[in-house]
Amino acid sequence: MRPRTAWLLLSGTLLALCAIVVLARYGTDWGLAPLEKTPQELEARAKDILRDLGYSSSPADTAYWFSRDEDCMDYRALHEPSTRWYRSLATAEFGPMRFWYRQSARPLVPLTGDFLHGGDYDVKENDPPLEPPGMATANLNAQGKLLGFRAVPPQIDDSVASPPKTNWGLLFQAAGLDQTRFAPAAPKWVPPVPFDDRAEWDGSSTLEPSLPLHVTAAAYRGKPVYFDVTGPWTRPTRLQDSPSPLGDTVASSVFVLLIFALLASGVIFARRNIRMGRGDRRGAFQLSLFTGSMTVFVWHLWGHLVPDLQSYFLMFVRALGESLFLAAFIWLSYLALEPYVRRRWPGVLISWARLSSGKFRDPLVGRDVLAGAMVGAVATGLGELEFALPYWTDIRNVTPAWLLPVSLGEAWRFAGVFVFSLAFCVFAGLLNLALLFLVRVVVRKDWLAIGIAAVVLTTLTRSPENILVDLPIATVQVTLTLFVLIRFGLLAFATSVFLTNLINLTPITLRLSYWYAGRSLFVLLFIVALALYGFRTALAGRPVFGNLAVDD
Repeated sequence: MRPRTAWLLLSGTLLALCAIVVLARYGTDWGLAPLEKTPQELEARAKDILRDLGYSSSPADTAYWFSRDEDCMDYRALHEPSTRWYRSLATAEFGPMRFWYRQSARPLVPLTGDFLHGGDYDVKENDPPLEPPGMATANLNAQGKLLGFRAVPPQIDDSVASPPKTNWGLLFQAAGLDQTRFAPAAPKWVPPVPFDDRAEWDGSSTLEPSLPLHVTAAAYRGKPVYFDVTGPWTRPTRLQDSPSPLGDTVASSVFVLLIFALLASGVIFARRNIRMGRGDRRGAFQLSLFTGSMTVFVWHLWGHLVPDLQSYFLMFVRALGESLFLAAFIWLSYLALEPYVRRRWPGVLISWARLSSGKFRDPLVGRDVLAGAMVGAVATGLGELEFALPYWTDIRNVTPAWLLPVSLGEAWRFAGVFVFSLAFCVFAGLLNLALLFLVRVVVRKDWLAIGIAAVVLTTLTRSPENILVDLPIATVQVTLTLFVLIRFGLLAFATSVFLTNLINLTPITLRLSYWYAGRSLFVLLFIVALALYGFRTALAGRPVFGNLAVDD
């Protein structure tokens, strides 16, 4: 690669990273509402609340995690001017992030979780179900105020004495709410746990007096077992499933149909290639082994592992089954695609094959890594711009960008972001290449295949929020990624996806006072180092400044 071109790609990557850092302050959950308390501080606060409510026994297992209050954010985006609520999120009673803490007298063994939904193998609000007596869950906001609480009363109770009067004030105190601002209300929301005393109130908080709140509480024999602070955005989820947005329904349907189509066509083409003695079987095996191993590794880093050997084995088998499916998909796709892609688009797999064979200093490898880094940074910067626009101009039905909350957990969970991104970029690269190839087989024209693939990918990746804002940006992002796939190859595309995942799954900030600033700096420096590696390798030993020389 010529030094001038290499400098342009490197400069573009660094400028896009600078733009991402700036825009993250105005268009992300953690930029608009910084997390001041560490997970350890919030966990200690949750334990104190449970202890004050009478749940002081030492649990056998505990878990904590962050989640996003999607309903609250959607409500604000639809009913409040974005220039106002974006700027007030930092002090809002109900912000974007929630902290959850669960404790139990038995091991907490999750029953669900999968790689394609962000590797969510951890404990959740209802997974495992709240069944054993004494199991308790506390839900706090980012400031440590109680938003919700559930506990399971004893299974056997032979008490005959009258239960003591419940002290509801403890719950209001833990929630940071002034009970005098709330008036008793008629019972409406039925608690999901057994109880013999209940109460409900309507009122508002001192921080947001114009926002109507409803409080539901329940107790069993004077001991609180349920508490929930709800707003106008709260929906009865136990009554029926919340209707999915049309965009989500279309995208999920297209994705499922696409996977089935690729599996069916992969079987046909892979079988033909094997019978004719074509295809890189060694490369297919290496790639499938890598993806399967990374998937199991992600489970180890992100899953809630328990000391009970039987439970651990059952969780491992479930994770292994998913990893084997992904490995088989990768093997089938690569073996089906490789001979045809090598003949139709020979440049797509060259740098990928060289990297797989250990040629890390190959100039073509460096070129594609550098090009992928720039495209990934630019595409991510466009996404950050989309979410930051409502800060300056009133745009309804757009919420800030959010991250995979697991990156805010322990250090090994943050390390899992890199492992997950590696496995996902391989899966995404072959998925996009397979889609492009399959459409090309049907329509037999490159330009038409690229156009159809762009429409499908835009449908899969666009946000279900404001289509007028998101559709143009999603179209440009998909166009950039398809361009880098066709012009530079699979390695460049995978690099762009890898970089995009790292940025989107990490709280990007340069404010060193934040407890997660170290993770942000690590990711940013890692991306810069990756771009510099691509830059230096692409030059193949040429002078960095071209023919410019300095006389001795």
